[in-house]
Amino acid sequence: MVVVTYYSDIGSIGGADRYEHLLRLMPPRRREKMDRFVFPKDRFLSMGVELLLRKALEDLGEDYEGIVMEKGPFGKPYIRGSDIRFNLSHSERRVMCSVSEQDVGCDTEEVRPIDLDIAKRYFHGTEYEAISEEQDMVRRNLLFYRYWTLKESFMKVTGLGFSIPLDSFEIVLGDGITVEQSVDEVVEREAPGADSLVFDMSEVSYISSAGMRSVLNADELMEDKDGIKLVKVNKDVRSVLDMTSFSNFLTIE
Repeated sequence: MVVVTYYSDIGSIGGADRYEHLLRLMPPRRREKMDRFVFPKDRFLSMGVELLLRKALEDLGEDYEGIVMEKGPFGKPYIRGSDIRFNLSHSERRVMCSVSEQDVGCDTEEVRPIDLDIAKRYFHGTEYEAISEEQDMVRRNLLFYRYWTLKESFMKVTGLGFSIPLDSFEIVLGDGITVEQSVDEVVEREAPGADSLVFDMSEVSYISSAGMRSVLNADELMEDKDGIKLVKVNKDVRSVLDMTSFSNFLTIE
């Protein structure tokens, strides 16, 4: 998967003449959003991400003026009828846009002193341990924000955002970056040679892309390809399964 990321500072937007010129380039949906902001900086940030999106789409040969935006079940925007996926982020003076042919997420944050209790309360336990064990305060801060931006990017990839609990998945840093979820352990233990596999979804408020890949992994490991069943599925999870066509080959109750 190829991801292209555009990144900029909003300082170049400053100045009344420059701002008015760029405002005329904004589509109505963006101008409406900008009008809701009280502070100029927030309007600049909103304009900045739209300018990056415009640049990214034009670089990919997309007709920016003709695009129609829609939203998924959890509010993530996408371009109707296009294979291009995008995600936007901004913080303080920085704006970011990532584009790809597959689902993509990005996040940028202003690095500032942290409250370690935030990681203790909301991060996965192993992530909190890694941060708290770092004795150098500068590196500890940077590690916190590395986990934060990676976790938020992952949640945005899924299209589910903060409906996913931050402590329900683990970011593993190493030669590469991976996401660990407990369902993988169940699949690898139970699926090989099984005639059927039932997932009790009563405590599951979301299903991420990594979780769906685990279901596909189970399908490959099992002898009976029709043996996967998801039970007690709530409506939000069902909508994601329907949207991704997983409901076409799974038994869902």
